[in-house]
Amino acid sequence: METFYSALAICLSVMFLVSAVLKILHFPSFIELVFAYEVLPRFFSKAFAIALPFLELAVSISLLFEQTLVYGTVLSLLLLLSFAYAVIRVLQERKVITCGCYGKFLDTKADGFTVAKISILMILAFTLILGKGSFPVQLTAESLLTGMAMTGVLLVAQAVWAAHQKAVGILKNELRS
Repeated sequence: METFYSALAICLSVMFLVSAVLKILHFPSFIELVFAYEVLPRFFSKAFAIALPFLELAVSISLLFEQTLVYGTVLSLLLLLSFAYAVIRVLQERKVITCGCYGKFLDTKADGFTVAKISILMILAFTLILGKGSFPVQLTAESLLTGMAMTGVLLVAQAVWAAHQKAVGILKNELRS
């Protein structure tokens, strides 16, 4: 059980690390994606967009250490709640925009799949909070490999979904022609 608990922390840590790095690599594009959501006034959107990758890096690092695990988990939940809120608002307004989860790296739409992925990550974070004190995070070869494999599965699922969205879009355009 300790390995599984550690793997959850590593998975969540790597997800936030990948997300942060990919946003930073295409920072101006990411800021524009945040503006496209139109959830916050422009000034706050810009501040949020600038701070977000660095908050994600903080989450990523803090999830790996027992002393900061709770802070990282709480911050991850707050970020995930803000993401869920933004995506749900976009869905309610029937906007079609890129989710921006990984900057411009994966061009996926903000949709039900995005909400499901956020929900899965929230479940991981809640599991970490519930296990706090019972299981320390241990960076063993087994937990690292398991956590990174879990992250890989989530990222591959996102990539497959992006390819599916693109194929459906092409088919719809062909049918209209």
